[in-house]
Amino acid sequence: MKKLTHGQKIGLAFAWLLPALWLGMGLLLWLPGKAVLTGSYAVTFLLLPTLTLAVLYWTIRRTWHPGWRGLLCAAVLAMAVFVGFLMMFMGHYSRYEHIVGENALARYEADVRETHRLPPEVPDLGKPERTEYHRFNNNVLIFYSDCYTLICTYSPEDYAEQVAALEEQYIFHTEPLDAGDGELEPLYTLDAYEFRFLKMGTEPYHLYFPHYMVLVGTNDETKEIVWSYFVDTDLDDISDPEEFLLEDCGWKYIR
Repeated sequence: MKKLTHGQKIGLAFAWLLPALWLGMGLLLWLPGKAVLTGSYAVTFLLLPTLTLAVLYWTIRRTWHPGWRGLLCAAVLAMAVFVGFLMMFMGHYSRYEHIVGENALARYEADVRETHRLPPEVPDLGKPERTEYHRFNNNVLIFYSDCYTLICTYSPEDYAEQVAALEEQYIFHTEPLDAGDGELEPLYTLDAYEFRFLKMGTEPYHLYFPHYMVLVGTNDETKEIVWSYFVDTDLDDISDPEEFLLEDCGWKYIR
């Protein structure tokens, strides 16, 4: 292999940097088991940077005529920059994690405090037979959303008491909400879960629709009560409540 000039070495080094960073980020997100392995994520953070690095390695190993080799190095550098920008615009990824057991409530409360807009306090949970905490995070470029979901499962007797306590603790919306291009009903049913939006705009709720909102869900069949605290400071409207619950709140990974 003929020696590369200093300029070619510098160009190839810069060309390596961006895809290597993206691949490293993809592996850091994926290896702990928190990233949701979607097609977009696999292509953006694993396949594209790996292919780019492979092409760069092949370029260095090949023996080319000096003039053509310089042109090829410049082309590969341009390709790496293009792939980098492409990955930025395609770089959508989601993270999902969950905890079951006695630490679920403490983790839920600790995570929502990080938003600096505390939702209404979870009332006395009573004696749930099972407690789950689910966190779902969406990232697109510099935009992100978080949904913190706490689910408690009760015996039939305790469930009835806890549902009654919800009516005493919270104030729910009863009129349609302004959802940008249309109106959003204050109550929505998905499968056997009935979700309601908490009233916002007054103390101590600290909510601002649709950027900060809390949904409380009940399931009479499974005897579950759900608290979902959603945060997205760039969200303008909710056009489809089912898509919002499944995709933005990560409900499709929860149930």
